[in-house]
Amino acid sequence: MLHRDSELDLYLIRHGESAGNRRDPRAPYDPDSELTPRGREQMTLLGRRLLADRVVFDAVYSSTLKRAIGSAEAMLSAMGSRVRFERVRALDELRVAIRDGQPIDQRLNDQELRSYERAGPWWVYGEQAGEGVESERMLQRRVMSWIEDRLINDTRFLTPGGTSVVAMVTHGGAIRTALQSILGFDATFIRRFQIDNASISRLRFNASGWFPVSINDAWHTRDARA
Repeated sequence: MLHRDSELDLYLIRHGESAGNRRDPRAPYDPDSELTPRGREQMTLLGRRLLADRVVFDAVYSSTLKRAIGSAEAMLSAMGSRVRFERVRALDELRVAIRDGQPIDQRLNDQELRSYERAGPWWVYGEQAGEGVESERMLQRRVMSWIEDRLINDTRFLTPGGTSVVAMVTHGGAIRTALQSILGFDATFIRRFQIDNASISRLRFNASGWFPVSINDAWHTRDARA
């Protein structure tokens, strides 16, 4: 952090429920699925909670995928916020290959499954790494590099002597890998860490480093329709 007397208050927000979260396992996989009506309601409830808590964002970023964009729009509308959010490709979900209409990790043979389990976050979700295919470690580097370059080390962003409140509306995989990098828990837990739709994982960063405030806080969604 370039300003020792500055602080970043970061809200990692997972998108609301998408059609992909509710799809029939036999249906073709759509990596860029839309929000469901319930997902939009979840994000509206989140926005109302943030409004009641008097949260005011200095900046909001979303991934470039439809479910994250729709989530940011619903949240900010419910907050009555005029902040314009920026769409950032670095915040997109894990990029995986498709096999027989499904994500490749759902179509593995026995040998591939053993390799998947053995390699952990280093396992590439396709034949080889490249455009459109990456591992959880690659996703982690992508997300954390953006956080460090844009939010922590950019002199144009952080105000000396103040706190910058920022929201990232992104995806479960992106949030899990970022939390593993920041909190340092065993990488084998990346795939087991629960991050619910429309949840908040909040962290603070200052000259002393990162401090978790809350993880997977989704109580505001309890009244969302099933």
